[in-house]
This record gives sequence, structure tokens and C-alpha cells, in this order.
Amino acid sequence: MKNTKLSIIPIFGLLLIFCTNAFAANEEINQIVELGLSKSFDIKVENERMDKAYRTRWNNWSRLLPTLSLSGGRIFDRAEAYHSGIIDTTKTWYSNLYATASWRIWDNMQNITNIQQGQIDYQYQKNSSYLRIQEYIIRLVELFLDYELIKKRQEIETRRLEENQKVLDQTKQLLDAGVKTRMDVLDVEIQVVDAQRSLSEITTRLGISRQNLLLQLNSKDDEKLPEFDFFKLVPYYQSSFDEKFEDFKLNWEKKYLQNHFEIRNLSNNLERSRLTLRQSRLGYFPRLDFTITEQWDYSRKISRTGYSEGEDGVLNSTSMGLQLTWTVWDWFATPNTILNEGSNFQIADTEYRRGLRTIQREITNSIAQYELNEIQLKAAKMLLDKSEMWVYHSRERFKLGRLTNMELQRAINQTYQAKVNVATYLKDKFLYMARILYHMGYDLAPETSAVPWR
Repeated sequence: MKNTKLSIIPIFGLLLIFCTNAFAANEEINQIVELGLSKSFDIKVENERMDKAYRTRWNNWSRLLPTLSLSGGRIFDRAEAYHSGIIDTTKTWYSNLYATASWRIWDNMQNITNIQQGQIDYQYQKNSSYLRIQEYIIRLVELFLDYELIKKRQEIETRRLEENQKVLDQTKQLLDAGVKTRMDVLDVEIQVVDAQRSLSEITTRLGISRQNLLLQLNSKDDEKLPEFDFFKLVPYYQSSFDEKFEDFKLNWEKKYLQNHFEIRNLSNNLERSRLTLRQSRLGYFPRLDFTITEQWDYSRKISRTGYSEGEDGVLNSTSMGLQLTWTVWDWFATPNTILNEGSNFQIADTEYRRGLRTIQREITNSIAQYELNEIQLKAAKMLLDKSEMWVYHSRERFKLGRLTNMELQRAINQTYQAKVNVATYLKDKFLYMARILYHMGYDLAPETSAVPWR
């Protein structure tokens, strides 16, 4: 019983350490996305676009209501007349105020069409904002994973250089013992120089990758980026992916395709074009306007002929009427407009069908690439395990003089290349997961991020 307890505790401790490291990596990549969204110019632009679309939608609704206008003024008039040796001076003040209410009763459904199109435009902008931010997140995650992958390659290449240096030292010792030749030493020195060259190139690429990531984050050059073990990385969206992937793979065409945000936008464009075509066909019909006007006029007249008095006047009038407007001839402008809108509708329909096929192809390719990458990742991990065992036995045989320098170098290089392959396949896996979630309609923005559609 004691042995059982002793065996369980270390295992539990290892699991706890592993889960803690995985959770930390999860949190760090989450922080990168939140940092990017908090500083992104795209978020600011999308917020303004959403506000603009909302105001436009309200303006379209307001056109259904009557409009009220007020106008007024004050005029001074002075006139002099001379007759029979007497000068007659007249001074008049005029004040007026107009209140006009107008209401277009029938406009061939123009306002209704504008409201419907405004709602479509608002939804289109909402979907577009979502798509652009999702694409920004995927691009940010890609740059961050590229940066971390290059860091991991730098670490692997540094270890390879250290291993080659150890082999060089051992070869020199064996040369002194008469077991190895000068050619063996030169061969290892060439491997050391090659590892130094490769490490220098990777370091330069790491600096470039960091700059690209900081530009995407809209951060300063001295921004501190989180660090984690690439092989223990668990993206914050992995649990959602694991939960939904199998259902998506089997039912994406039935359950997910029509809800795809790009398909929604193409459908919105098609519906907007259809409404515009319908409205252009109503251009042959008349319009009816109702207008009511209330007028107040006040005047004060001071006429002085000797000692004569002035007089005041007030006028109040109301007018209303219906006006019918019907364009009977416009030099084929209306028929040409109908033909143009018909062409636009056909273009929108073609773009919808083409976009549907494009999305279908992207989804099938993403699923196939993810599953192929899973096979490659599994094989790379198996190869890495075998390579590490191979290197261990090769070192033992090399110490005994039973293995050549080239054979040991080949074993070491293959092991480190296997590590690079595993890291590369992991990075591709996380990106494929993000793109598939994008096609699922899953929101990649962390829950704590302020995005326009929430």
C-alpha cells in the first residue's frame, strides 16, 4: 500500500506540473491576442464603421415620418413721397414666420426599400467587422507562432552547436590517443562552423520576426513578449476545437455552411441587389406628396404726414395640398437603369455562387490539411523518440571508437532536425485549428476583449 502511494504522488505531481505549464502557455497566447486587440487600429476603424452603419439605418427609418421646417425674418422698409410741399415718410417693419410640415405619402416604396437596404448594410457591416477582426487574430497568432518557432529553432540550433563542440573535444582527445585522425577532426570542425552559420541566420530571422510581430501588435520595440515552451503550448481555443471538430467534419455542409459569415455577406449583397432592381422597376409610377403650411405675418407701419399716426397689421394663413408627380418621359433613363440593375443582380448572383464554391473548397482543404498534418506530426514525434535513442547509443559506441565521426554527426543532426519538424508541425496544427474554427463561425476573440459585435 505504501508503494502504491509513493508511485501515485510523483505521477500526480508530474501531471500537475504539466497542466500548470500548459495553462500558463494558454494564458500567454491569450494575452498576446488581447494585447493586439486593445492596441489594434482595426478595432478603432471597425467601431467607427459600426456607428456609421447604425446611424444610416436610423436615418432610413426617419424618412417615413413627416418633416417639419421653420423659417422667419424681419424686414425694414422706408419710403418718402413729396406732394403739395409736404414730405410724407413711411417706415414699415415686417416680421414673418413659416411652419411647414411635409409628408411623402407614396414614393413607390423608396423609403421601404431604403430601410430594408439599411438593415442589410448594417448586418453586412457587422459581419464584415467580425471577419476582418477574425482575420487579424489569425494573422496575429500566425506571426506569434512563427516568432516562437524561430525561438525554438534557435534553442535547438544552440544545443546542436554545443553537441558538435563536445564531439569536437572528444575527437581531439581521441586524436591524441591515436584513435582518430586529423581528417576526423577537420570533419567535425566543418560541422561546428556550419552550426555557427545556421545559428547566425536563425538569430537574424528571429529579429525580423519580432519586428513583424510588434508591428502587428502596434507596440514599441522594447515591448516584452511572453515566453513559454513551444512543445507544451495549448492554445486557448483548443478545447472548443476538440469539442466541435468531429461534428463540423461530418455536417459542415448542412449545419455550418449557410451560417458562414462570408456566405452571409454574399447573400446580403444578393438581397440588396434584388431590392435595388425592384425599386428601379417602380420608377415608372407616380409619387404623391402631402404638404401643410402655417404662416404668421406681422407688420407695423408708421406713416408721418405732419402729425399722422401709424398702424399695425397681423396676418395668419394656413394652406395644405396634395401634389402628384409623374415622369412620363426621361429619354430612356428609367429603362436603362432597370437594365443596369438587372446586370448588377446577375453579377451578385454569380458572385454568390462562386463564393459558395470557394468557401466549400477552403473548408474541405482545411480539414484535409489538418488531418494530414496530424499524421505528419505523429510520425515526426515517433521519429524524434527513435532519433534520441539512436543518438544515445551512437555516443556510447563513439566513445569506444566503434563509430565514425560522420555517423555520429548524422545521428545528432537527424535528431535536431526531427525536433524542428515536430515544432513546425505543431505550429501548422494550431494555425489549421484557428482557420477551421473561423469557418465554424467560432469567435476567436477572447471573451474579455472589447469587439464591435458584442
